[in-house]
Amino acid sequence: PPRGRLAILGFFNEIATGYFGETTVQAVEAFQLANNLEATGIVDQDTYQAMFSATALSSNGSALASTVSYTGPYAMPQTVSISL
Repeated sequence: PPRGRLAILGFFNEIATGYFGETTVQAVEAFQLANNLEATGIVDQDTYQAMFSATALSSNGSALASTVSYTGPYAMPQTVSISL
């Protein structure tokens, strides 16, 4: 779901491979910078909440003014760690 939301917001424009790789890290960092969050590349709770909020800014700086609810088994990850 985070990668899909990043795509909707214009930060992720690649074909998804199923891995949280460097391209996804860069998309998360770009989202974080655009939304006044620390650019860590990690989808922590603050990033996740911002990503799915009505005030999330897209890659062109505009808000989409819609909220997204996701209630699946991975609905609210606390932290996603990357080992490169």
